[in-house]
Amino acid sequence: MQNTFIDRMKIFSALLQRDLKILKSELFDLVTNSLIQVGLNALLFGYLLPAMGIKPSIIGPMYLGIVMLVLYELGFAISANTSMDLAYNRFIDYQATFSLPKRWLFAEYLSMFVIKAFVISVPAILVGTKLLGNRLGIIQTNWPLFFIVYFIATIFLGLLFLYLAMGSSFEWFNDNVWPRCLSPIVNFGCVFFTWKMAYSLYPFLGYILLLNPMTYICEGVRSTIIGGNQFIDARICIAVLIGWSIVFGFLLNKAVTKRLDLV
Repeated sequence: MQNTFIDRMKIFSALLQRDLKILKSELFDLVTNSLIQVGLNALLFGYLLPAMGIKPSIIGPMYLGIVMLVLYELGFAISANTSMDLAYNRFIDYQATFSLPKRWLFAEYLSMFVIKAFVISVPAILVGTKLLGNRLGIIQTNWPLFFIVYFIATIFLGLLFLYLAMGSSFEWFNDNVWPRCLSPIVNFGCVFFTWKMAYSLYPFLGYILLLNPMTYICEGVRSTIIGGNQFIDARICIAVLIGWSIVFGFLLNKAVTKRLDLV
C-alpha cells in the first residue's frame, strides 16, 4: 500500500531525529574545533598579516573567504562518508526499507547538512566578526540578507557534495574528486581575493570566475557582512546560487535513479 503524505512525514521526521541525536553527541567537539579555527584565523588576519604589510582592504574579504572553506570541509566529509557507505556499509539500503521515496530520503540528507552547517559555522562567523571588529573594514552589515545567502549556499553545497558521492564510484571519488573537481572550485572561486580585484587585473579571468558558484558564495557573504560596492551584489549571488541549486538538484536526481533502486 502506498504511503500517505502523513506517513512519509513521520518517517522523514524519525530519520531527522535520529541524525539530530548523533549531531548532539558530536556537538561539543564540532563547535570546539570550529572555535579553535576562528581563534587561529583571528590571530592570523587580525594581527600577523597586518603586521606583515598586507593591505587592510583585503584582510576582511580574505578572512570571510577562508571561513567559507568550513562549509567546504564539512561538505567533503559528509560526501566522503556517503560514498563509503554506498561502497561498503550500505546503510542506505536499511533506510530504503522504510518505503520513503528517494527524493524524501535525500531531502533529509540535505536538511541535516544545512542544520549541521549552521550549527558549526554561523557561531564561528559571529564570534570571528566580533573578534576582528574594525579590521574587517565593515561598512554596513545586513544580517537578514546574510542568512538568506548562507541558507541558499548551504543548500547548493549539500546538493553538490551529494551529487559527487552518488555520481561516482568510491574509488574514483577517493582518487580524483578533490584534484579534479573541488580544488579548481576553491582556487578559482574568489576565496582568496575578491572578484573585482581579479576583474580589474585580468578582465577575461573575471568572466571565467563568474562561471564558478563558489564565487557567488564568497562574494554574497562579503557583500552582506562588509557591505559597500566592492563586491558582487548579494541579490545577484542569491539568484545565481538558486540557479546552480536547480541544476545540481536535477543532476542528483538522475544520479540517484541510476545508482539506487529505491521504492
